Amino acid sequence: MKFLKPLYAITLLLFCSSVFAKESKIFPTYKIGGQIAVDGGWLFEKEGSKTAADIRRARLFLKGDILKDISYEIEYDFKSNTKFKDIYLKYDALEFDTTLKVGNIKEPFSLQALTGSKYTTFMERALPNIFIFGRKVGFSVSKSDYIKKTLSWGVTAGAFLKPLENISDNSNEYSYVIRARYASFFKKNSLWHIGASGAYTNYDDNKLKLSIRPESYLSEVKYLKTKIKHTDKIFRYGFEGIYQKNSFTAQGEFIKEIIKTSTKKEYRFYGWYAQISYFLSENSKRYKQKEGLFGRIRLKNELSKNSLGAFESAFRISYANLNDYDKRGGEVYQYTFGLNWYIFKNLKIMANHITIDRKNEVSKYDQKILQFRILYDF
Repeated sequence: MKFLKPLYAITLLLFCSSVFAKESKIFPTYKIGGQIAVDGGWLFEKEGSKTAADIRRARLFLKGDILKDISYEIEYDFKSNTKFKDIYLKYDALEFDTTLKVGNIKEPFSLQALTGSKYTTFMERALPNIFIFGRKVGFSVSKSDYIKKTLSWGVTAGAFLKPLENISDNSNEYSYVIRARYASFFKKNSLWHIGASGAYTNYDDNKLKLSIRPESYLSEVKYLKTKIKHTDKIFRYGFEGIYQKNSFTAQGEFIKEIIKTSTKKEYRFYGWYAQISYFLSENSKRYKQKEGLFGRIRLKNELSKNSLGAFESAFRISYANLNDYDKRGGEVYQYTFGLNWYIFKNLKIMANHITIDRKNEVSKYDQKILQFRILYDF
């Protein structure tokens, strides 16, 4: 029965977290972990409201070291249509501060896309994520460095084929992608970061489909969608920025996509988001210098008799535009208020209130959404 599958996934994840989530001491090493995220909420439409609930993610991973400098990871998602996520081998040449990854991995493009789903400030990534291709089979090389613990920089470049689930297709699709970033630390837990990404994709004269729901897994409405036949080449570029001062963080990105067809047509779509967040207690986001990304927060006090854990408030504006020439894929703004309760370092409850503004369009669907998530990882 279909409704039993999520229960099987939850049972297996919890069993592995309590029994197998440990690392061996000799090579090859291993560690089994994962995450379970459950969503629920209300979709407010002009004709009334409705409730919805679903499992957003149910993942297991196996990772460890084969040798001192060679590691691996295999991640499986019970919920997603693309079952296998990260599958790679990684070589860390520590003496050169260089890392090589080979396998089914994320393209090095976009700050929010590269940030792990366990560590995002909001339940879903912002609207410009429509321009992200996700994981593909290929390789990437990263070089990073630190200068007197006050500056850090890094460059990641890679070449990719298609996603693992489409690797047997006959199309000659391939991509070249690069991301560069620079950060300056003016005191503990305080920094500014800038970065840029660029990508070229040979799409081999195929049909390109772009579609995205609002920033809610519970909604089935596609606010933005378009199809472009005879897509031949795709150019993408993006810019990112972060400012952090202790408990306060501001973050934003701009992404543009240029699509060229074999029939000599050209379409330009774009999107951006800006967000701020603030911890109501003495906690802060943790910036990972080697990757130029945010990771698990520095949780000073977990839930106990003397502490309620940590609370983080947040606000985000995001925008995407798929209108150009004869393509009217849609234009939409979204405004999201968020509140996160970090109960333990690996357990949090998230709440998001979303308001949707479709420019120059009237829709009966999902004008406002109130949603919640329980996220546990191990």
